[in-house]
Amino acid sequence: MNLKFAALGPAPLRDQLRPTPRRLSALLLLLVAIAVPILRFRVSEAWASALWGLVVIGAFVGWGAGLRVWARPRMRPAWGLDGAVGAAFFLWVGGTLAVVHGVSKVTVWIVLLLGLVSLAIADPPPAPSDAAKRRWPTSTFMLAAAAVVALALLHYAEAVSNTNFNAWDDNMAYRQFAEKLIQTGSLYEPFSSRRLASMGGQVVLDAAVLAGAPDWRLHLLDTGICSLLSVALLLGYGAVPRRRAAGLLAAVLFITSADPGHNIGSEISGVLLLLALFCLFDRRTSSDASGWGHPILVALVASAICTLRQSYLPAAALTVAAACILRYLAEPRATRRRVVEETGRIALATFVALLPWMITSFVNARTFLYPVVTGNSNPNWGLLGSVSGWEEDRWFLINDFYFEPVRSIPLFVIAGCLLPAIRRTVAARAQLIGALLGFAMLVHSLRASVYYDSVERYYYAFEVAFACAVTLRVTSTRGPAAPRVWIPAVLVVCGIALHVVTNREDLQKIYTAWINGAEALRMSRVPDRKRPPDEMEKLYTRLQGAVPPRARMMVLVDYPYLLDFRRNDIVNYDQPGAVSPPPHVPYFQGPERFASYWMRFGIRYLAFEIGSSPEYNYGLWRGRLAETIRPGERGGMYKSQARYYLDAFDNLTALEKTRKILFQEGDYRVIDLAARR
Repeated sequence: MNLKFAALGPAPLRDQLRPTPRRLSALLLLLVAIAVPILRFRVSEAWASALWGLVVIGAFVGWGAGLRVWARPRMRPAWGLDGAVGAAFFLWVGGTLAVVHGVSKVTVWIVLLLGLVSLAIADPPPAPSDAAKRRWPTSTFMLAAAAVVALALLHYAEAVSNTNFNAWDDNMAYRQFAEKLIQTGSLYEPFSSRRLASMGGQVVLDAAVLAGAPDWRLHLLDTGICSLLSVALLLGYGAVPRRRAAGLLAAVLFITSADPGHNIGSEISGVLLLLALFCLFDRRTSSDASGWGHPILVALVASAICTLRQSYLPAAALTVAAACILRYLAEPRATRRRVVEETGRIALATFVALLPWMITSFVNARTFLYPVVTGNSNPNWGLLGSVSGWEEDRWFLINDFYFEPVRSIPLFVIAGCLLPAIRRTVAARAQLIGALLGFAMLVHSLRASVYYDSVERYYYAFEVAFACAVTLRVTSTRGPAAPRVWIPAVLVVCGIALHVVTNREDLQKIYTAWINGAEALRMSRVPDRKRPPDEMEKLYTRLQGAVPPRARMMVLVDYPYLLDFRRNDIVNYDQPGAVSPPPHVPYFQGPERFASYWMRFGIRYLAFEIGSSPEYNYGLWRGRLAETIRPGERGGMYKSQARYYLDAFDNLTALEKTRKILFQEGDYRVIDLAARR
C-alpha cells in the first residue's frame, strides 16, 4: 500500500501542504459550513440550504476518498464514486450512533466536518499508469458533459426550492422520522408501518440535511445531493476515451429518467449506491482478491442499499451473490479458492455493517430483517393477498409494459443477456440478475395492489441503475468487430434514443419545472429570522401544550413533525392495524380494551385528528370498505386496511365521550385515558 494519507506519510512538508483541487475544495467547503448559520439567519435560508448541500457532498466525497486510499490505493480517484462510498460510510456511522441514541446536530456536524478534513488529506498523486493513459477529452465531449452537468445543477436547484410534500407519506411520517431522529438520537417508532418499511437509512441521510437546513428542505437529499453525485459517478467512469463516452451516454440516460417523486423516500439515493456497487465489482482487480479492502467497501455499499428501502434488499443481496458466483465461474480453477475466501469476507463484513440496523429494527419491531422476519407486523393488514394464476400473470404484464423511468428497458435487458460470460462483464451481468429477480419478487409480493404506477417507485432505483450499468459496460468494451460486441452496444444506443424520444413531452415539463425551481431559488431572499410560525405550527404547539412535559403520548395527526420530541415521548400511530408490539392493539373488541392497551405501555395521552384529514376520515375508508373484490382478483389491499382504520376511528371517538378532553380545536382532540368524565 504505497499511497497514504498525505498528512501521515513521509513526504516533504511542501508536498503535504501543496494546493490541490481537493484541498482547496475542502478549505472552501469548511468555510461555507461555518458561514451557513450566519447566511441562514441573516441573508437567505434557501441559499444557505443550497450551500449546506454542497458541504454534505464534500464530506461524503472526503470519507469515500479516505476509505479508497486505505482499502484500494491503486483505484483511480473519482469524485462520484468516492461520494457514494462516503455516503454509505456515513450511513453506517449514523446507524451505529442511533443504537445508543447518539444522533444529533452536533454529532452529524462533527462527522461531516471530519469528512472535509479527510477530503483535504486523502489526496494521493495519480499512479503513473493512470497518468500515462489519461487524455484530455474532446471539445464535443466537454460540451455534451457540460449540458448534462447544467441539467443536474438545475435539478439540484429545484430540489432546494421544492417545499411540496406528499400529504400522506411525507407529512404524516417521513418528515417526522427525520425530526425525531435529530432531536432524540434514535429511530424508535413501534407503531408505525412506514417506519417498519425500511431499516432507516434514508432517515439518517436526511439527518445530514437537518444538521444545517430546516425540514422543509428535505428534498435536497435525494433529488439534489444524490442526483449530483450520480452524474459525477457516471461522467467519471473512466479516463480513457471509450469509457469516457460510455459514462456520458449513461449520464444522458440517467438525467432523462426522471424519478417518480412520490415522496422523500429513497429513489435516487438507491440509484447512486447501486451504481457504486457496480463500479466496485467492475473495477475489481486480481490484487483485490486477497485482503479486506475490497470486501469492506462492497459490504458498506451493499448494506447501505439494504437500509434505504426493504424492496432494495433482495436486489442488493442477489447482485452481490451473483457477482461472487459469476466471478468464481469466470476464474481458472487455480484461483477459485481466493474468490471463495473473498466471498466469505464480503458476507462477514456485510453482517457487521448491517448489525447496528438489525439491532435498532429488533428494538423497534422485534425483527432483525423485515420482511424476512415479520416481527410485530400484522399479516392480515392487507399488503399481501392471494390471486389466481391468470390474474398474477396479468399484473406482471401491466408492470412490465408500464415501466415509466426507462420505457425501452427490454432493449437493455436483451443487451445484458447477450453479454459474453467473461470476467469483464461480471458486474453488469450481476446487476442484470439482481434487477430482474428483484423486480419479479417485488411485483409478486404487491399483487394485492391495483396501482401499478405506485409500484414504480419501489423498483425505480435498481432498474435505472441496471440500465446505466449495462450502458457503461457494453459501450466501453473493446474487442473485435464481432456480433457479441457490437449487437449489445447497438441495442443500448437504440434504447437510449427511443427512451428520449418517447419521453420528450414529459421531459419538457420536467425540465421546465427544474428551471422554475432554479428561478425560485435565485429570487429567494428570506432569512430564517424573518420567517414567523404559521397557524398550523401554532396549533400544534397548543395541542402539545395540553400534555404534561415528559409524558408519553400517541399521535394520529397530519403533521407530527411539528411536535417537539424533546418535550414528550411521542409515538406515531400513522397507519392503524399495520404494526404494534405484543399483545398487539385489540381491534374489534371495543374502546375500553383499546384504551387498556395504550395504558399498558404507559401511553396515557392520545392526540388525534379525524375528519378533514386526507387520510384520517370516515368517508375515505367507508368507500374503500364498500369495494367489491371477487375471490382470485387483484386488489383488496385498501379494503382489508379499511376495517382497522374504521375501528380505530370508532374507538377514539367513543373514548372522547368517556374520557377527559384536554384539547379540542376543529377536528383535533387530546384525551387523557386515566381521567374519566
